[in-house]
Amino acid sequence: MFNNRLMADVTFVVGPPGASQRIPAHKYVLAVSSSVFYAMFYGELAEEPDEISIPDAEPVAFLAMLKYIYCDEVELEPDSVLATLYVAKKYLVGHLARSCVAYLETGLSARNACVLLAQSRLFQEPGLEQRCWEVIDAQVSSSLSDSSIFIKRVKFNFF
Repeated sequence: MFNNRLMADVTFVVGPPGASQRIPAHKYVLAVSSSVFYAMFYGELAEEPDEISIPDAEPVAFLAMLKYIYCDEVELEPDSVLATLYVAKKYLVGHLARSCVAYLETGLSARNACVLLAQSRLFQEPGLEQRCWEVIDAQVSSSLSDSSIFIKRVKFNFF
């Protein structure tokens, strides 16, 4: 059933215009796995479009999420793990999101700690953020040598 047009009742057009990919899916399968898809297809404000545009997602990441939903298999790649984390969080596919974070933690090094720090804050992943700070603190010269960004750890006191 995964990525198969047979009996598919929805098609996602994933990616920005000009670089999008058409991906067939089955509403029921998606709705069972994600409350976002459930609301989209069967909730009070559900519409009946046969085609749904998702310009803010990368096709490879969306396919990785669908593969997890359909096959219960997590296949992550270094080049697309952040994009996969994005779609997993957007569609509330919790186990896949946790798998992405675990994958990022496994590959965390002084070389990528600054980039992953920014992403961990963006995705609101405090555990990953803490691990990034630990790597940066332990290997500050290596962490900042390849980085073109300046990161400052600040605590704000509002009162």
